Amino acid sequence: MNDLTWICDHCNSPINNAAAGIAVWDTDDTNRDHSFRIVHKNTCDGGRQHKWASLSEFVGADGLANLLSFLSRGTIELAVGRQPKQHVADFDEFVDFVRRLQLPNYDAARRHFADPRVVQDYHDHGEVTPYTQQFLKRIAAEY
Repeated sequence: MNDLTWICDHCNSPINNAAAGIAVWDTDDTNRDHSFRIVHKNTCDGGRQHKWASLSEFVGADGLANLLSFLSRGTIELAVGRQPKQHVADFDEFVDFVRRLQLPNYDAARRHFADPRVVQDYHDHGEVTPYTQQFLKRIAAEY
């Protein structure tokens, strides 16, 4: 699997390019977004009513700008008096979603994070190291 591949949350098959996938999520009664998923476009979204966007809207530098808008209006919006916003219900879930979209090799390694061997081998590596390219590649290949 190459580093630009995502794993579909519906069928567990690879999504090999951003044009072939979409991100879907739900919104709760307080207008907070949650249940972020990556699925194949037109085949694996289940026909449910939810928010969605092409994966291409969330990758690269512009994609990161789009993702960060879920967390903050940004300095310019605040400067003109708009109220702060935070549309994410679960911050850790959203960070996982951002890592899936922005970090090469993350989605391939992510499937192994609950493996007791991975937990044992990486629990003392801190908050950043397990998510670096060197370690993501190693986790994806060895477990």
